[in-house]
Amino acid sequence: MIIRAFRSLRWTDYSIYAIIDPRALVRILKSDPSKLFWFSYLIPFIVSFFHIITLSLLSSYATHFFYIKLTYGLIFVFFILSFHVLIYSLLIDFIAQFLNFKGYGQLIVIILNFSLIPLIFVLPLTYFCYILNFAPLFFYVFFILLTLLWQWIILIQCISELYACDLGKAIIISIFPPLFFFLSVILVGVLFFSILYSYLS
Repeated sequence: MIIRAFRSLRWTDYSIYAIIDPRALVRILKSDPSKLFWFSYLIPFIVSFFHIITLSLLSSYATHFFYIKLTYGLIFVFFILSFHVLIYSLLIDFIAQFLNFKGYGQLIVIILNFSLIPLIFVLPLTYFCYILNFAPLFFYVFFILLTLLWQWIILIQCISELYACDLGKAIIISIFPPLFFFLSVILVGVLFFSILYSYLS
């Protein structure tokens, strides 16, 4: 199925729509999302590969883990990115259903994967700064933040189109999962240090 989807070249249209018209992407994917579910995971794989290559350019700044064994670094980044997409999509679907919207679990995973496309541009932009020897590490971080903002804008538009809601609700649905994760980390940290303090005292 993945090879058939790749040969059809329809993925090029989906990729372009994700960048220039995310709402059109959602309208197309709504027809039959199952065809692109597994294929969409090629995007986080490509993003992971580009990320590893970018870190290789900055090898004097990066840790040895990423450029001694490229394979391990690629697997690690791909696993983390895929896990992030899965958890994020589950939380988005949960919040949307809590707000009385229809569940679109599988479709949200595909949308999140396609929203990662802007991260591919980090490599060529960083490489340009690397060639000019113009603060490549600084601009690497800057481009990461810029493409993450771009990804979030794509996601908001997709959510707004998917659930036929205004941008305000789409922003709430997209912001709650990372906010929930951040608060959960703080809560777990406080509990851990409280237990550790009580054990040591």
